[in-house]
Amino acid sequence: MANSAVALITDFGTKKGSHYIAAMKSVIHTISPKSRIIDISHDLTPYSIAEATFMVSYALHTMIEPSIIVVVVDPGVGTERDIIAVVFENGHVVVGPNNGIFSLPITVHPISNGEIYTVDNPKLYYYEPEKTHRFISDTFHGRNIMSAVAANLAKGINSSQIGPQIRMEDVLVNQAFATPNIQHAGGNYQKIVCVALWIDTFGNIVTNLPVNALKKISSVNYKEHELKIYNKFEDIEDDKLGLVRGSSGFLEICMKQDSAAKFLQTHSGQQIVLRP
Repeated sequence: MANSAVALITDFGTKKGSHYIAAMKSVIHTISPKSRIIDISHDLTPYSIAEATFMVSYALHTMIEPSIIVVVVDPGVGTERDIIAVVFENGHVVVGPNNGIFSLPITVHPISNGEIYTVDNPKLYYYEPEKTHRFISDTFHGRNIMSAVAANLAKGINSSQIGPQIRMEDVLVNQAFATPNIQHAGGNYQKIVCVALWIDTFGNIVTNLPVNALKKISSVNYKEHELKIYNKFEDIEDDKLGLVRGSSGFLEICMKQDSAAKFLQTHSGQQIVLRP
């Protein structure tokens, strides 16, 4: 994977966190100067595991060339939580904290021969120089460890050099984010419990319901609103809510040229209960 692109997902923000992003890019460029650096998103809601797991899954679904994806949504930075690297069948490698951000990706995207590694090779880290010794910042593993390891992978080291291989069972998974709970009674849908993973700029609510999850029904009820299922935004009735089969591969609760999230007062990570 020599000279692979390195793609970044963080919750740093592009206004007051731009210097953190620049520091990560500087480390990547220093270690692997021929690699392109791609900004996927830096505007995730701070600490939001729901948004992070969605954004990683979306990147795996849409990025064309095999890339190294670095995910820094890390409320436990500096603690004993592990940093891991997961190698997917499509050639992408994702590096990030083992705190639930891999919930959706490892559920919906095939992993290459069970290749999941704990990041545990100090030779691949970026150390800050001091007069007497070199050190790793306990508050910025995104720069000193994750970016540096990703850059080394992009430069061509074998993924087995990252650290020891671990089992799928060792990856922390928030089951509510990973799979919706679709309950049946007598062969019919009774209740669908899903999660709002992402709220986009337009106020569309991306759920973790796959676009083909509700094959046998044409509408659902949510908070006393009927939501018909559509293929495009324009088909939604004016001032009504609808479920749209989104480009991310999931169903989205939407309004036509209006914010469904504002109308329903919904935020990412929130549970959503639908009834046919």
